[in-house]
Amino acid sequence: MSPDGTVHLDASSTIGSSSAMPLLPGGWRLLLLVVLVLLAAVGWWTFSTVERQFRGELAAGLTAVHEADVTALNTWIDGQFVAAGHVAGQADVGAAAVELVRASAAGADTLLLLMAPAAVGLSERLRPQCDMLGYCGYQLVGPDGTILAADVDDLVGRPLGEPALLDRMLEGRPVLGLPRLSPVPLPDATGRVRPGVPTMFVGAPVRDADGAVVAALGLRVHPETDFTRILSVAGSGQTGQTYAFDGQGELLTEPRFSDQLKALGLVPDRPDATAVRSVRLRDPGANLVRQGPGAARKGTRPLTRMALSATKGQSGVDVDGYRDLRGVPVVGAWTWLPAHRFGIATEVEASEAFGSLLTLRTVFFVLFGLLVLAALGVIFSSRLVAMTRRRMSGALARAERLGQYTLEDVIGQGAIGTVYRARHALLRRPTALKLLRPDQASPADVARFEREVQATSQLTNPHTIAIYDYGRTADGLFYYVMEYLDGLTLKQLVRQDGIQPEGRVIHVLRQICSSLAEAHALGLIHRDIKPANVMLCRQGGLHDVVKVVDFGLVKSLVGEGGGEATAAHVLTGTPHFVSPEAVQSSQAIDARSDLYAVGLVGYWLLTGGELFPEATGLAELLHCHQVEPPEPPSRRRGRPVPADLESVIMRCLAKRPGDRPQSAAELSSRLGACLDASSWSEEAAREWWQRQRPRADGRRAADAAPSGSETLVVGLHRD
Repeated sequence: MSPDGTVHLDASSTIGSSSAMPLLPGGWRLLLLVVLVLLAAVGWWTFSTVERQFRGELAAGLTAVHEADVTALNTWIDGQFVAAGHVAGQADVGAAAVELVRASAAGADTLLLLMAPAAVGLSERLRPQCDMLGYCGYQLVGPDGTILAADVDDLVGRPLGEPALLDRMLEGRPVLGLPRLSPVPLPDATGRVRPGVPTMFVGAPVRDADGAVVAALGLRVHPETDFTRILSVAGSGQTGQTYAFDGQGELLTEPRFSDQLKALGLVPDRPDATAVRSVRLRDPGANLVRQGPGAARKGTRPLTRMALSATKGQSGVDVDGYRDLRGVPVVGAWTWLPAHRFGIATEVEASEAFGSLLTLRTVFFVLFGLLVLAALGVIFSSRLVAMTRRRMSGALARAERLGQYTLEDVIGQGAIGTVYRARHALLRRPTALKLLRPDQASPADVARFEREVQATSQLTNPHTIAIYDYGRTADGLFYYVMEYLDGLTLKQLVRQDGIQPEGRVIHVLRQICSSLAEAHALGLIHRDIKPANVMLCRQGGLHDVVKVVDFGLVKSLVGEGGGEATAAHVLTGTPHFVSPEAVQSSQAIDARSDLYAVGLVGYWLLTGGELFPEATGLAELLHCHQVEPPEPPSRRRGRPVPADLESVIMRCLAKRPGDRPQSAAELSSRLGACLDASSWSEEAAREWWQRQRPRADGRRAADAAPSGSETLVVGLHRD
């Protein structure tokens, strides 16, 4: 190792001779041509397979984000129905409605309705409640559709204008009035009174003292404060967005690219102009952003492929690509909500969604071209063969020795890294050396790799894997050296030995808490606690020593500006072990997300399986984490679990972080208070290890490197 920290690789041996060889004869040239054709066929098949898999993952990712937003919006609507029903169900609101309906039926004009004591009392009753519940106004509608009272005088005496909604409320059902432009001047979200303000309302029936529906109460909402905001959180990457539209294809929420719509002339270029209810999702027939407004199709323009499907009551996902209202190719997922008469779409521009695939295609053709050139060089010059062999010998030497470390065996192979069993040349101490594979390493992978080292090296807890050394080779390969663990992962433990005794489960979980307590105190969240990332070892004469490994997805609570290598709104972790709040936004997670995962690890040890094994896909699994009540471990495994231990595990699995233990120390204390906490001893652990004699050959082999099939990093960023 040089003074600047660079590791120089030794290449003391060569393969073959560097002397010139005769040109290849005609038969060999023909054979080489056949090999090139076979390689081209295999390469094209491989690329086609990767493309199909990429499209499948893209569809799954779009669907997961879209369904999460639909769920969030439905939850908001249900909450609004409850709130509106509570306000409309108050006795004094019903009494005021009865008086105003009678006055209207008796021929009272608008002025008499405004001055009626019932209207004044209703205003005094509803205004503070609207302010408290976040509504911006109200209107009371009689059975004939006339507005009898409202927070804005200009609305009184006007017809409601939506008889279908009124009929549903008079039938006793709550309704959601879709966003529309107000016919009278109203205050917008900034408080400025102007005409044409986008507005919507939540309506509920008003009943008299006998329970009969006598009127309808609408509570007004600014669409942009909740309705649009809930959907805008799915703005993935630079171009992703989620928006709502009605049965005619008219926009109900402001799109992300509203400035482009003004530039294209689809929306008036005024500061207060809005696309809501003024733009339809029509296919212009050309990319207007690239070619200009003049390239639009003449005559009648059909709805976009997505809008045409959705307005027919269909839901779906399309990763083949279609044009949006700007003519820009996009991919998307959509859902039609028949109960509320509108659709929701999540879209990302195809250029961004397929960016990595296009890069892969370019790389494929470039590499194949280079292969052809190399083959031609082999045909006409045997010198190139000798040079290639020398490069191979150098690669072989690098695979055998890296600076002060001799690489012995490959014990782990992941998506971007390889783990070797190694030995220090002077200390003769066995170690595990993790080397980043340059052929599959992106800048984000390198950043994650370095972050794992930096995070783990700060930790000194005996239950956290220790880092000995790290650096870069002369070729720029990043590596680090960690302690060599003699044991097996909790995942392997359950697969090999089945469900574990309660005392042993407590013993293991408390050691995990000890490791996490130090990390959390330093402002670090692991974000990928799972059975495969927890080792059970024999160390220092002790048995059942827990080691927490793989801090590659660690997140800092302290924050370092733009230095965070993992995007702030990327869904990260392993699907079966991700917390409910992480599904919505990675910004929402804190130390209690790790404790949710600790509860899932305890569930795994007690039952031998994941919490939601019946989930058939990623979207369903993420949905279960958010809303599905967990099944108690005793019911899952069919025999009792001590009530105190089961209570701790179930509390860790609470959907709301505030209902879980608030720190790793608190969780450890609760586990220690369980009656079975002392039932697993060092003697019992020693007997188990002697009896089972598990293969203690560095079981980290299967889990030390990131597993591309288990760990989820969905590239759909959320705003």
